[in-house]
This record gives sequence, C-alpha cells and structure tokens, in this order.
Amino acid sequence: MAAGYRLTVSGDLLRHTAVSLGRLGFGASLGVLAGVSAASLVALVPRAGLMIRPLLDFLAPIPVLAWIPLFIIFFGIDGARTALIATGTGLILYGTTLTVILDTRAEYVDLALLYEKTRVQILIEISLPSGAWTLFGALRTALGLSWVLLLASELIASSSGLGWLIWDSRNFSRADEMMAAMIWVGTLGFFFDRLIASAQNRATAWRPTFQGI
Repeated sequence: MAAGYRLTVSGDLLRHTAVSLGRLGFGASLGVLAGVSAASLVALVPRAGLMIRPLLDFLAPIPVLAWIPLFIIFFGIDGARTALIATGTGLILYGTTLTVILDTRAEYVDLALLYEKTRVQILIEISLPSGAWTLFGALRTALGLSWVLLLASELIASSSGLGWLIWDSRNFSRADEMMAAMIWVGTLGFFFDRLIASAQNRATAWRPTFQGI
C-alpha cells in the first residue's frame, strides 16, 4: 500500500500507465481492424480467400513473441511493440470472425437473398450481429493477450510503461513497488474486461443466456 501511494503521489504510476494504455489502445485497435477486415475479405471474396487464408492459417500457430526479432528489424523498437500487440489481437479476431461468418445460419442467408440483400449487407446486417456474443468474447480474450504482449514488449529497450516499471523495480530490488505495479496492472485488466463484458451484455440483450442449473 505504501509503495502504491508513493508511486501515485510522485506521478510515476500515472505517467507509466498513460504510456502503456496508449500503446495498448493503438496496437489493439489496429489488430481488431485488421483481423475483422481480413476475415470479411476471405469470406466475401473467394479468390482473396485462396491467397490469404492459407497464409494466415500457417502463421496463426506461431507464438507471437517469436516475431519480436523480425518486428524490431522491420519496424524498429517502438514499432515492434505496436506490431506485436496488433498481430496477437488480429489473429484472434481473424479466426473468430471467420468462424462466425461461416457459421451464419443458412435460413437467415436464404431469407436475406430472397429480399435481394447483397453479400456485404448479409455480412453487416446478419452474420456479424448474430455472432456478436462470440465476437465480444474474442475481444475479451484478445485484450487479455494484449496485456501480456504489452508488458513483454516494454522489457525491450524501454524506459517507460508499466512493464518497464515492474522490471526496473525487480532489477533494483524494490519488491514493494514491483508488487504495487503488478496489482495495478491486474486492476486495470479487470476493469477493462468488465467494461467489455458490460458492452457484450448490452449489445446482446436479445440473446437468451444460460443462468446455471
């Protein structure tokens, strides 16, 4: 408690939090956009699917952290952090979004075609909304992974961020500050997960859910 108070009063905790949230928000947003867009392209354009899907299916099993050296070479240290988070988030959203689209109930599609809906309209108005619960679940999973990747990336030649704060405290034997930073990371992760869960429940209020036996 004393260490947390000390870090808060000094402004260090707020400064490192702002840096980490900026990196997390930018990288995760890119990943979500890329993942959903790639899945939609694969589902809507068969030729694109023949080229893109095998590549992404090949890349998906590779641990994201294994890409760090290549990302540093191509994007530099700062860009590597963003690329790492975007890749992890994007692959999760890609796989889930593609599954949701391909799992659209056939009767819904038939009815939409009867009303002369285009494939894009079917995607936006039927496939994605009907799979909203699953997509929000994937987003929660991706956010959890993004925190792990963020903290790992902040150990790479960094001088700011919550990951760096934890590592620096460890290196200089400030165990109390290290624990305070870890608890703060857990608190932030819990808060954002609850925020997305609330949005998930609101967006899918029409969906009957299992309440237990």
